[in-house]
Amino acid sequence: MGSKWENMKPAPSKSTQTHHGSTILRGQIKTGLTAIAIAVVVYLLIAQPWEKMSPGGMVEGAIAPGFALTPLDLGPQVRLDQFVGKVVMVSFWATWCEPCKQELPALAKIGAEMDPARFQLLTITDEPATVVKVLLNELQQKHGPMPLMVLLDQGARTQVAYGVRNLPTAVFVGPDQRVIRTHVGAQTESAWREDITQMMAERL
Repeated sequence: MGSKWENMKPAPSKSTQTHHGSTILRGQIKTGLTAIAIAVVVYLLIAQPWEKMSPGGMVEGAIAPGFALTPLDLGPQVRLDQFVGKVVMVSFWATWCEPCKQELPALAKIGAEMDPARFQLLTITDEPATVVKVLLNELQQKHGPMPLMVLLDQGARTQVAYGVRNLPTAVFVGPDQRVIRTHVGAQTESAWREDITQMMAERL
């Protein structure tokens, strides 16, 4: 039978206690970071307005990106904020886009006939002015006058800012400069008239 001293375990050293404490602290930190990561994911899934994300990449209700672009006639730059108080249709298009070419005559007619105090149509392309003029001349010979406000978006910066991935894409901006909605693809003249009339009735 050994003595009581033989049965007693030595007390842990100070260095051992410090190591043990550091291990616990690291575990707590790891657990805390994991909890934060989970909370962020939950917030993104619940709190962010994904359900309001339009097909064109713009969030409905968000402030529309501002721009100042040179018109095809090389007049003064046109800014989006010039049209505060109106419903603005911003149509992105290109000369190589067949649906765009089919839709432009209808848009030109709508833009000319709508109340200018309440509605403004802006069309934006990133192509050279010479190429755009050739197409508009062709369309004018087939369909008559094309009174479109065409803005030149060099480097497609505005197109990128609006999240445009397909052409044609139309972004509707309300009188408060917030995005009403985005439509991807061409529509008939009657369909556009119905949509625009409804938006004007709701927003103005």
